[in-house]
Amino acid sequence: MPDYYVIGPEGEKFGPASAKVLNEWANQNRVNSFTMVEEQGTGRQMRITGVPGFIAPPAHAPPPMGYGQAYNRPYIPVENHLVKAILSTFFCCLPLGIVAIVYASQVDGHARRGDHQMALDTARKADIWANWSIGLVVVYIFGYLLLVGLAASSGHSTYR
Repeated sequence: MPDYYVIGPEGEKFGPASAKVLNEWANQNRVNSFTMVEEQGTGRQMRITGVPGFIAPPAHAPPPMGYGQAYNRPYIPVENHLVKAILSTFFCCLPLGIVAIVYASQVDGHARRGDHQMALDTARKADIWANWSIGLVVVYIFGYLLLVGLAASSGHSTYR
């Protein structure tokens, strides 16, 4: 019997695995009857239910852990940058930090639904907004120190 590659949500392949291993994965809720597989050697793609020897779990079984209900894709965790967003809001620029928090709070929801690309895009936006918030404060502090230094060197100090 041939082995099969499980095709992930972004087209990545896992395996190869025999029908016996695919049955074990189904019992562990790692794959379900909607999972796509590719036959090793021929490259023929099909639903896992078309694999000879695959026994689908009972209909009353819960959906696979981590699979998005709407997309039937696996949950792949994505760094949401929430801590960075919160700290940049608290210590840096409030408006930009709030936007970073909003984006960071959306990342996990996209990942849980199985929309990995949207989760990555939202995480990238959260990171960018937090970085802008931090950068703005760095520029402000540098400018302030520059002005203080110029005032001190020109002799116009208020502390004479």
